[in-house]
Amino acid sequence: MAKRKDSAKENLAAKCSLCEKVVSEKDLGIQCELCEAWFHASCSGVGDIYTFLGKCDNLHWFCNQCNKNARKTLLSLTRVEDKINKVEQEMSTLRADFDVRFGGVSKEVEALKCEKVKLGQELNKLKEVVDRELLKVTNDVKKEVDDCMTLFQQDVTNKMEDAIDKKLDFKSIQLEQMKESITQTQAKVDEQKDKEERINNIIIYRVPESQSQNASERGNDDKRFVEQLLCGLQVGIVPEDIKKVMRLGKLTDDTSRGPRPLLVYLYSRIAKNLVMEGLYKLKSMETKFRSVIIAHDMTKLERQECKSLVQEAKQRTENETGEWVHRVRGPPGKMHIVRIRIARQ
Repeated sequence: MAKRKDSAKENLAAKCSLCEKVVSEKDLGIQCELCEAWFHASCSGVGDIYTFLGKCDNLHWFCNQCNKNARKTLLSLTRVEDKINKVEQEMSTLRADFDVRFGGVSKEVEALKCEKVKLGQELNKLKEVVDRELLKVTNDVKKEVDDCMTLFQQDVTNKMEDAIDKKLDFKSIQLEQMKESITQTQAKVDEQKDKEERINNIIIYRVPESQSQNASERGNDDKRFVEQLLCGLQVGIVPEDIKKVMRLGKLTDDTSRGPRPLLVYLYSRIAKNLVMEGLYKLKSMETKFRSVIIAHDMTKLERQECKSLVQEAKQRTENETGEWVHRVRGPPGKMHIVRIRIARQ
């Protein structure tokens, strides 16, 4: 709930974000719980309910700007949290399955070890019996029996060890396969998470870089260019739809590589779709906008897939005769190669 300033000293730095006048101890002041900015109760339109807000601890107040974005942010957080919970449940199931299978392997190995011990004990007992009988025969017979027992014991031991080794090898293969399955599942989870983080983003290429020496001014120039470009498409985009604009890569003096791409964060997927559907309007815009290229922000796997398809399209075009070329079309995850007729001049 919004609170009033408690002392005149604290009020020195508190100005109303609407009228820009100081919110003094004598004024009826109210503070936004998100941006923490102060407002006069009269400026913010809560003059009649100001006393009621002060008496209720479970009521919250946001300024108009924060109130616009609060619902979108909460809905996005809820969807992301649901997907994370689903992934955690799948990982828990995989871990439980892994524990069950690996636990079964351990039990079988222990059983084989116990069997080996029992066989050893039986062999020792048998040897003791034979030794007692050998006392009744000549030294030559005793030597022959000893040799036979040694060969017998070695043969049994070797066969038992071979059986155990084969069993362990088989279980080791199963364990490796299970680990590989978990690794692949984790990779899919990471890929899906990366897609969700990029789903509202676009990348703009060939945007000239600002010549300002100040990083903040360069950033403002880039944001201004993006706002003019996207709003100029006239597809319903307004500056408030743009969350953040940043250059990809480090700033260098090497001009041969061209300007660095611009990564644009949009607040919603709807805004991104409007931009991508209106790209055909670029050719009719101002000259400075016609050469730019707008693309999806893709994950590493999606970029690899796109690169592979582009190479294949180039190969098909080289093998083509007549007025046809091959191009890659479609959003990330649904990209495909299409055959296009070249327009005659």
